[in-house]
Amino acid sequence: MFFQRIFSSSLLASALTGVPASHVHAGAWLAPSGQGEIIASLSFSDTTRIFGAGNRLIPVPSYRKFELGTYIEYGAADWITIVASPSLDRIQTSTASGMTQTTSGIGDTGIGGRVRIYQNGNFVFSVQGLLRPPLGLQADPSNGSYTHSRLWTGELRCLAGYSAQILGYDGFADLEMGYRWNDMAASNEWRADLTLGLHATDRILVLVQSFAAISDGRKQLTPSYYWDKGQVSSVYAFNEAWSGQLGGFLTLAGRNAGREMGPMAALWYKF
Repeated sequence: MFFQRIFSSSLLASALTGVPASHVHAGAWLAPSGQGEIIASLSFSDTTRIFGAGNRLIPVPSYRKFELGTYIEYGAADWITIVASPSLDRIQTSTASGMTQTTSGIGDTGIGGRVRIYQNGNFVFSVQGLLRPPLGLQADPSNGSYTHSRLWTGELRCLAGYSAQILGYDGFADLEMGYRWNDMAASNEWRADLTLGLHATDRILVLVQSFAAISDGRKQLTPSYYWDKGQVSSVYAFNEAWSGQLGGFLTLAGRNAGREMGPMAALWYKF
């Protein structure tokens, strides 16, 4: 029963571990007024182990997730950017008895805005708020099954970005910290994302990213957990409007969370 509960919490953490390829690219900066960007991403993750105490990996029944994500942002004015992130998930889980359960539906989806608070030279600070409608799939920690959330949830985060030249190359750093309110079944989370970007050439952007979350431990059915996922990718600009991205991600550390790994790809369009 204990390991079943741990595995259920692992599925819950995995279900909330979307890594949209575009989210940190925009970062603290706002889209120019009247301009925007659409990024469609496809990722696959697989895990047969979870992180237990002391980062020790524990074998569990397999878990697979296919995610089709879309990130949209539009500069409604110089001071505010409208943001939307609809997604679709297909989640496949196996039980200890060998049964396989497949669930498909709307994934982690949010809509909101980012407002610039301060900008001076290469530094920018902004605040972003997202509402998440009761449409997405949520895991029930009591039995590990997936259902649709029935509550509006949200997220509020602070973002700081700084651009500079590194050894003659244009680069930037983006740090985001926030708090996510989940539904009644899932724990709320503190979030921290870090992106380091370097323009290796006029057409190639290299991204090294970290996505981390830690539960606040307020839900009795969900053991407290945390995870830190790393992603490395490269974005190639075909022209001024279209770009393509390829990369991979891996859960580097955690507690009561699945060790996910897999490839990702995205297509970017600026308008």
